[in-house]
Amino acid sequence: MTCASWSSSDNSLAAYVEEDRGKTLAVYKIKAALLKEHFNTEEDVLAGGYRYRQIFEVIQNAADAILEGAEERGTESGRIVVRLTDSTLYVANTGAPLTEDGIVALLGAHSSPKRKNQIGRFGLGFKSLLALDGKIDLFSRSVSIRFDPSACEETIRCELNLPAGNAVPRLRLAEVISFDEEAQDDAQLSELGQWAATVLRAEIGDADMEQHLHDELRDFRREFVLFLPVNVSLELDLGEDTARSISCARHDDTVVLHEDDEKEQWLLVERVIPITDDAARKDAGSLHGRTEVPLIWAVPLNSVEEAAGRFWAFSRPTRLVDCPVS
Repeated sequence: MTCASWSSSDNSLAAYVEEDRGKTLAVYKIKAALLKEHFNTEEDVLAGGYRYRQIFEVIQNAADAILEGAEERGTESGRIVVRLTDSTLYVANTGAPLTEDGIVALLGAHSSPKRKNQIGRFGLGFKSLLALDGKIDLFSRSVSIRFDPSACEETIRCELNLPAGNAVPRLRLAEVISFDEEAQDDAQLSELGQWAATVLRAEIGDADMEQHLHDELRDFRREFVLFLPVNVSLELDLGEDTARSISCARHDDTVVLHEDDEKEQWLLVERVIPITDDAARKDAGSLHGRTEVPLIWAVPLNSVEEAAGRFWAFSRPTRLVDCPVS
């Protein structure tokens, strides 16, 4: 097997991960009450709407990385591959590599460094991967890190001398790992590393979740890519020689959406609505407050009869929804 070799990671990011690990443990020793708060945050994610949204969330994160890369490097297109193998989920993209802000968001909550055009960059959705019940590795050209929920629990309990029954968070500690070393024993990772800027690898320890991921890939709505302001190719590999290939090409306000041999033409209309009401911005709060909101309509041009009665809506930073209309 030929392994794709990556250049050395950003030493400052690696040092930040290691330093944050020590600081987090030190804070927990001083204020043990934070353990319960952070544990509850992770449980709230799994108990809420994120528990069964892993595929949608990781694709959104990959799309945001592509948007960030487009803004920084002026690229006009990007590639996302989602691959489900025996007990492992891979998500690779050609977007911007992981930054310190991204690491902060991964280790925390409600600290995602979203920009106005992004859907959600490494926010709470990442924590939905806890439901898979395994290690979560994020390999990026800047730095590669591992989240091991079981090891995180064990380390916190050991450092604080806590009994086994105490609730502790599982995604608050990370460790630096090597892409080159991991790719030597992982053909999938090595292959994806030939072209990707970032590869997510998540172990699946829950058989029911593995079936759910398969179903989520099979049923994923291809219209999602219509609302990205860059051309994206999205490959969904379900295993057993089953795959979906989705892409779009823009020509002014018209977008041609492809999936395998199928082709649809859509009209996209976008308006940016300024939020001028000070009371409304204040009511939204600093986390959700915006000075403007983009609204986008996608209208099918060659399948109007088939699409009658359906309304596609997408709003940033919320989610793509498919609603019946009377």
